[in-house]
Amino acid sequence: MAAQKHGHRSRFFRDTFFGRSTWITAILVVSISVTGIWIPKLGAMAPFIGIGGLVLMVLDALALRGVAKGLDARRDCADRFSNGDVNPIRITISNSSALSTTCVVYDELPIPFQHRLPALTMVVPGSQTATETYAIRPTRRGEYSFGVLNVFCRTRLGFLERRVVVAARRTVAVYPSYFSLGKVGLLAEAAARTGSRTVRRIGNTMEFEKIKTYVSGDDIRTINWQATARRGGLMVNQYQDEREQSIYSVIDTGRVMKMPFEGMALLDYAINASLALSTTILSRGDRAGLITFGAKSGRAVRADKRSRQVQMLNEVLYGIETDYSESDDRHLLTAAASVASSRSLMIVFTNIESRTAAKRRLPGLLTLARRHLVLVVLFRNTEVEALQRTQPMRPSDVYLQTVANDAVRQKAEIRAEFHRHGIRTLLTRPGDLSVDIVNAYLGLKRSGVI
Repeated sequence: MAAQKHGHRSRFFRDTFFGRSTWITAILVVSISVTGIWIPKLGAMAPFIGIGGLVLMVLDALALRGVAKGLDARRDCADRFSNGDVNPIRITISNSSALSTTCVVYDELPIPFQHRLPALTMVVPGSQTATETYAIRPTRRGEYSFGVLNVFCRTRLGFLERRVVVAARRTVAVYPSYFSLGKVGLLAEAAARTGSRTVRRIGNTMEFEKIKTYVSGDDIRTINWQATARRGGLMVNQYQDEREQSIYSVIDTGRVMKMPFEGMALLDYAINASLALSTTILSRGDRAGLITFGAKSGRAVRADKRSRQVQMLNEVLYGIETDYSESDDRHLLTAAASVASSRSLMIVFTNIESRTAAKRRLPGLLTLARRHLVLVVLFRNTEVEALQRTQPMRPSDVYLQTVANDAVRQKAEIRAEFHRHGIRTLLTRPGDLSVDIVNAYLGLKRSGVI
């Protein structure tokens, strides 16, 4: 029992620190003592101030011990975070003691965020709770581990601070952005209200609609002889153009997609956009699929419209990473041939920065375009464009601006070259990708291409 008491005592001293009032009192005592060299009467007050400060410190220690015993804290956040978005985290402090306390909370964040968050300060009245919310923005998919909550509490006297460590360790998974789904969902809803009648489609297949009575002009090859025998009159099968089209998000996982933009790689922007696009595709009655490719063969998910399709795509997208090598378009062509038996829309998310790179990629894209409708997504280099607009101040700035002008011109020439070969392109800022790609898809539907 004595050993246990000794343990509590040592823990109390280990987790207790001098507060602001202690330091003020100590400075005051020293200042008055030094001043007492010249003013003895004033110097005589120093011992009394020091003793009074010690008494208040003991009282504060007793009160703080009771406060610390009645203090509890918790962290509330989602089990899954949305990559590239602001995710809220709520800290709640409960004070079951009768005394009011001021708490400073240091949350042990995952390593990538530890330098971004200041301490949270909360005043918690007696027998009440207080809540503060902060937010973090992950820029990479994967698992993030939170540690304990360190709560430093003090009373109104402020002579001491007591640290209370609350076990709140947990791991959250960061998935492709699902916050943006609501934003793009509004676009799809608006497009649905306007109505878009398709006049020609990327596929030439027909699907059965119903059996009807034969009328003059109907194709005799569609006569249904079994129904004719049952009804005693000519009956024909009526067909209609297949309304459900297959749309594939094709994601390049090569080194070109490792380029960062606002702390997040282009690959993650493409992943977030493909998830938002797939949700819109399914809401419009089409089938959504996925193909990834790089230096090695990637993943391929056959286009479908089942209810769990988005969830399955999300799980696949969660584990995609770049392989830091140059992509091989042969893996794209092999994957496309394995999952897309009919003509489909292939939306290729890639990054091509030079005419030389475009020449290497063009043969593979042309081969893909012979069987499918291809839309290539290219990223605008906003930093280069900003450099292009700056006013040069030094000779080196002129050189940099010349390089920027050439880079922007090459991107325009790449887009023109693709158009010349019948390959559609979308040039967009990474931050606008999700909205722009959904608009591009809806625009293709309105124009009757799909």
